[in-house]
Amino acid sequence: MSLPGVVGVGIGECEGKPCLKVLVERKTPELERQIPSELEGFKVELEESGPLQTQPR
Repeated sequence: MSLPGVVGVGIGECEGKPCLKVLVERKTPELERQIPSELEGFKVELEESGPLQTQPR
């Protein structure tokens, strides 16, 4: 999450298997180069979410 443009990380499902979802404001070639496609045996998938905002309590 320390990369500019990354707004969240979570666990998801890719092709029926657990994977890591990296939420980005906008998919860019630079982010696709910087984020690995696999981490510790799990597929990593970039998902474009747009900017995220916190909701007031």
